[in-house]
Amino acid sequence: MIPYCVISREAVLGYLRRYPDGRIRYLIASTMLGAVDMRTIRRHIGDAVAGIQEAALQLSAVLSKIPTHATVPPMRVGQSQGEYLGEVVEQMHQAGRRAGGGSVPMIAPVVYVHAISVFARARPPLVPPLSSVLRAAVFHDTS
Repeated sequence: MIPYCVISREAVLGYLRRYPDGRIRYLIASTMLGAVDMRTIRRHIGDAVAGIQEAALQLSAVLSKIPTHATVPPMRVGQSQGEYLGEVVEQMHQAGRRAGGGSVPMIAPVVYVHAISVFARARPPLVPPLSSVLRAAVFHDTS
């Protein structure tokens, strides 16, 4: 769920998978999101598009810092932001597997989008304890 909201993030991302251009078809969006107010629909779809873009950007920044384990995939002409995020998440998973030397659980793109959204909404800015950050890392760094 989206914090402080009854609309699920998965429903919004499902809508964007179906209509990756971001155009809003209000009757379909209303049914998929369970909302009737056009402003609410517009806000959630806009927030999701921004979250997808920010998640792809942040993950690309991480991938660019570990060139021995992964590459930043190029964005193709006509490719939607959601498709690009999927490719970046796949590269992140591959980096975790290469660095960890084994199997690493796949993290779904919706988790990255959710983390970006929660961080952006937090007041004051979140300061997670270092022990939580190390446990949540995609791969274990032994250096």
